[in-house]
Amino acid sequence: MGLFDGLKKAVAGVSNENESAGSDVFASTLGVSDEAQKILEGYQARVVKINGLEDGVESLDDGELKARATALKKMVQAGEASLDDVLEESFALVREAAFRAIGLRHYDVQLMGGMALHDGKIAEMATGEGKTLVATLAAFLNALEGRGVCIVTVNDYLAKRDADQMGKIFRFLGLSVGLIQSDVAEPIKRRDAYACDITYVTNSELGFDYLRDNLAMQASEIVMRSRLSYCILDEADSILIDEARTPLIISGKVDAPTKKYQAADKIANFLEKDVHYTVAEKEQSVILTEQGQRDCEQALGGRDLFGLKDPWINFIVNAIKSRELFIKDANYIIEDGEVVIVDEFTGRAMKGRRWGDGVHQAVEVKEGIVTASETQNIASISYQSLFSEFEKFGGMTGTALTEEKEFASIYGLQVLPIPTALPKARKDYPDAVFKTREGKVRAIMREIALEHTKGRPLLVGTTSIEDSEMISGLLADVECPHEVLNAKPENVARESEIIAQAGRQYAITIATNMAGRGTDILLGGNPDYLARDIVKVIAAEQLETSHTGVTDDSLQISQETLEEIEAAVAECREVLPDLDLDTVVAIATESTDLGENQLCATNLQSAFEAAKEELRSQLADEKEEVLKLGGLYIIGTNRHESRRIDNQLRGRSGRQGDPGASRFFLALDDPIFAMFGGEKLKGLMSAFRVDENTPIENKQVSNALDSSQSNVETYYYDMRKLLWDYDQVVGQQRNKYYEIRKEILKADPSAVSEKVLEWCLDTEKSIVKAQQGNKDKMAALLTQFFPALTSTELANMSSCDLEAEIKGILARKEAELENVKEGFSTEVIRFLVLQVMDNLWKSHLRDLDYLKQVIAVRAYGSEKPLDEYQNEGFKLFTDMTEAITRNSVYSLFQYKVGAQA
Repeated sequence: MGLFDGLKKAVAGVSNENESAGSDVFASTLGVSDEAQKILEGYQARVVKINGLEDGVESLDDGELKARATALKKMVQAGEASLDDVLEESFALVREAAFRAIGLRHYDVQLMGGMALHDGKIAEMATGEGKTLVATLAAFLNALEGRGVCIVTVNDYLAKRDADQMGKIFRFLGLSVGLIQSDVAEPIKRRDAYACDITYVTNSELGFDYLRDNLAMQASEIVMRSRLSYCILDEADSILIDEARTPLIISGKVDAPTKKYQAADKIANFLEKDVHYTVAEKEQSVILTEQGQRDCEQALGGRDLFGLKDPWINFIVNAIKSRELFIKDANYIIEDGEVVIVDEFTGRAMKGRRWGDGVHQAVEVKEGIVTASETQNIASISYQSLFSEFEKFGGMTGTALTEEKEFASIYGLQVLPIPTALPKARKDYPDAVFKTREGKVRAIMREIALEHTKGRPLLVGTTSIEDSEMISGLLADVECPHEVLNAKPENVARESEIIAQAGRQYAITIATNMAGRGTDILLGGNPDYLARDIVKVIAAEQLETSHTGVTDDSLQISQETLEEIEAAVAECREVLPDLDLDTVVAIATESTDLGENQLCATNLQSAFEAAKEELRSQLADEKEEVLKLGGLYIIGTNRHESRRIDNQLRGRSGRQGDPGASRFFLALDDPIFAMFGGEKLKGLMSAFRVDENTPIENKQVSNALDSSQSNVETYYYDMRKLLWDYDQVVGQQRNKYYEIRKEILKADPSAVSEKVLEWCLDTEKSIVKAQQGNKDKMAALLTQFFPALTSTELANMSSCDLEAEIKGILARKEAELENVKEGFSTEVIRFLVLQVMDNLWKSHLRDLDYLKQVIAVRAYGSEKPLDEYQNEGFKLFTDMTEAITRNSVYSLFQYKVGAQA
């Protein structure tokens, strides 16, 4: 190609990855325990039975196949057979339906993956092994019970794609398929989707629907099934591990103490690291020194940093954290004047998510963004607690074994490695470790130059936006075409398109923390995405809108096919006046039902398929060239803190037995080394007189790296375990609270009346008991809660008379409300009680957060903080439930007809 001629002359002494190949540490399947091996052998025996049914199932026509599925459903729901009894036949039916509906047939190893999911395990399956298809087996089987199955993905795109493609299999067998999307808010549509046999939904939408259901003011607002039966998690590690530290929160805005944040920010500007404070990067914490405390209190005019009535310590610490631990374009980006978190594992922008405990506001002030409000939690739940609500769940991922301890201890899930359909041919080379970052970057550029000039596709993985843009800038300097994928908005929109073409000849793709999960990298290119792009270009021209695609002039589509696409798009425009670019692509690529306008959809789909076939034919030759070059070459520019994320990057190469290679280029001043002894290793390299441009392969270096990752993984596991331990305390209270709330929400009129009478009598008794020695105060409190009572009456009233009087007062209040309209009494009581409950629960969540912070700095001697949190949290919960009773009674008798309910 000649693109790197100048660079190659400027830099000498490079070794090609093929010339320095070491042992392939991932060439064989990772060690499988005896227990796992026994399970797999049992699965294999069932696979033999399924294969034995194949001839009989193949002989059924479409109607008979569907009828057999219906018969299985009736048997299971009638209790005539268990799911295990019908597993083999169910899997055989799904395999045949998949072949007829979408042209795909499950491999034997995919059948084993389906069994693992059904058994409530985590199936570890390599990239490209067809996890999406595997899910259909367990989903169909468990849907036979008629209690609903959720298939959970990490984003709307994947949910929609899978609901469309895999949904064809389920519908072929007579099952209904629902889809939840973030941009569809109508409760009735969501309720209908959850009522289907199979529902595709993202993890965040599932969690927020769960929380919203438990904030509903009317039973008609609830969208989910009353019991959560079974779900399958795609990319289970992303959901259960990576996102486990960030709970889902529904919050409301309250005024923020802006002046405090700003004052703390100014003070932090004058503080010196290691003089006024120390930073523990591993723990992600900041601690003020004694001098730091003194100087901060002096700057605040002598205020006590730890004063309970006017605390400043969190504001100061967060201001320091915003400088030392929360870095722009690494931990967050600025988008539309907002601080947007970048997920450290996926590299994706997490729009709408905020750091808690005041950290987000501190970062905003640092960036000069006005913080007018902060949030107060109304409802929250962690993913650990959310999925524990399901009676059973399983998951799939390409990388789970490194976290099998966590899956077992927190979720009770066993990780089961599923064999690959074909032997793995990817070569994973030893890390090339350099003394400095500059030496590492030069080596990366040399490696890119040598491999790119051959035409080999390269995927360069980075751990930060900054690194991705640095590599991109160096490539731009030598005019080398490449694509960049990171959390920045301009890149996110084309994520799937770019990743899909990362296997093309001469392709260079720079991706941060494996953006593009869920999209296969096909060697030679992905004809489906290229055909989509052709449709987009033609549609954009007709719609007079812009489109940035990944088209390639070297690929030729026949004039006839282009004209067919143009005509089909024009036809769709005529019958669909509000047509936009995304809708055109959806019509072309999905089973879209346009009713009386179905002909234009059929024509566009036909033209799209023709373009795809032409591209597939041309790309076949390109694939052969890429195979000869050794397949996709992964270049890692940093090790992640987690080995699992590194394995995800490696796993993008070598899918389905294809060749491939991977190598990580590291420097001793990389963050992973900096946390754990990088300076000592630099001294070692200096002792060996290793220069900046020479990589070192040394056991001590490798051991240090393995130790670093292991230590960080252990630390994050401990953090998630601690979150889980604390969340279990909150979870027990949340479940009890939601149980009480649902009773009120769904209770019939007589049950509502009985409950409020019970609360009225409880309130009366608690007042009488508490004020036995002070009759005047007792009378004052009773008349405050029950205004119809008078002090004169109370003076001579026995306990039995008082109880009878309160019953009469309540009956008269209910009658007064019923005079407005029938059922109004129940409506008002339900509304008032739910309003009281939600306000008190919101305050309770705030108190629990505060309690956790206080316990963290309080000394208990031999006491365990978690025990104290549990004990004091229980007291807070008891106080809250008593307050619900009192406040509900008070609100009812203060309510005046004509007030809004």
